[in-house]
Amino acid sequence: MISVCEKGRLSDKAMEFFDEMQASGLTPDIITFNSLISACEKGRQPDRALQLYEDMQRLGVWPDTVTCNALISACEKGAQTERALQVFASMQKNGPAPDVITFNALISACEKGGRSEKALELCDTMERQGLAPDVITYSALISACAKGRMPERAAQLFERMEQRGLAPNVITCNALISAFDKGGQAENALRTLGDMERRGIAPDVVTYNALLSALAKSRMVGAVLDHFAGMQRRGLVPDAVTYGAVIGACERGQLLEEALEHFDAMLARGLVPEPGTVVALVGMCERAQRPSDAARAFEAALRRGMLPDAALRERAAEAYERLGRPGAALEALRGRQAPPSSSARPWAARPAGVAAAEKKQALRAAGR
Repeated sequence: MISVCEKGRLSDKAMEFFDEMQASGLTPDIITFNSLISACEKGRQPDRALQLYEDMQRLGVWPDTVTCNALISACEKGAQTERALQVFASMQKNGPAPDVITFNALISACEKGGRSEKALELCDTMERQGLAPDVITYSALISACAKGRMPERAAQLFERMEQRGLAPNVITCNALISAFDKGGQAENALRTLGDMERRGIAPDVVTYNALLSALAKSRMVGAVLDHFAGMQRRGLVPDAVTYGAVIGACERGQLLEEALEHFDAMLARGLVPEPGTVVALVGMCERAQRPSDAARAFEAALRRGMLPDAALRERAAEAYERLGRPGAALEALRGRQAPPSSSARPWAARPAGVAAAEKKQALRAAGR
């Protein structure tokens, strides 16, 4: 029954059966503990998994590689990188011997915990112990390099993976594009997308989010709008991160009307904008001397459930001050919803065709 609960992701129910088992005088074995720890891993309960790890040893049940792999994975999902490394150190000292799954979970934990150098070090350890990295290993390593802002190292790992006859998948390519994004290498990000298409690897929303972010940072506004349209032609549905990159590009290209249209589209999809996206939009409205639209953008985002950060609260308060609404400014600084400043129309009247003209200008500048 515990194994059934584990496969069904019912960690609490699994623990209930475990308690009943002990109350009945039955002695749990390695299979029982492995199922329980795996259930905790799936339920994102690393502390409970670690307690079971201690309990089994106290009862004289020695953990095997499956136990440790599930435990390290539980720590990875629970953002407890140091605990995962401690479990691995115990394995190195006392056994059992780690396998590829062990290292993959540990490298992923280091990647999520921002320990890029440690992830690379673990890959070296893995190979010294005679274990061959697989695609999962390389994907996690490249992602770690992305978080560590090491695009050149990420590219080297990608090349090494190919030299070893391993075919990249969409996760690997997404990690590489993310590395180029964080390293300010938009052209390399574009080349990677082209490589994916030649290999028959279908890009997903994560692919385009990283690509659009890279292009926006390089002020390639026309390319952002072009690829944004292209992803939708593929049938991919933009998310809040996608719209954030597009609106950020519009800010760099001073395309206010285009940005407002994308903000409208994002809200129409029921998406909650990120604070940074609204900061960019509010800033554009203020520079265009349109504080009423800045206030409306802030209010619309709050209604969607966005939690404003300090930078956004400050920007919104400035807009309310310009509108002669000091009370609303104070509420904005407190992160609260002010009384609506708009009529039924969400934005100030916009000249017809302005956004389309802005977009055409940006695409011409990109040579498209």
